[in-house]
Amino acid sequence: LIRSVLVRHRSTLTEVVRHHISRGIVRADLDVEPFLDCIVGAYCAQRARSGDIDADWNERVALTLLPAFVQP
Repeated sequence: LIRSVLVRHRSTLTEVVRHHISRGIVRADLDVEPFLDCIVGAYCAQRARSGDIDADWNERVALTLLPAFVQP
């Protein structure tokens, strides 16, 4: 069940990231799968650590990963 939900959402996220790559917003050489693994892993770690997702979690993760995926 978890895997089916994850696959469905990853597919959507992959499309969004690839769209931004095609628009030149995200680096063309970004390896999308490991990038998404970083986000999913951070989410799972946060849930395991605290049982919840902090209100500012999205922003904190984005700021942490931003240098890795934005076009310089």
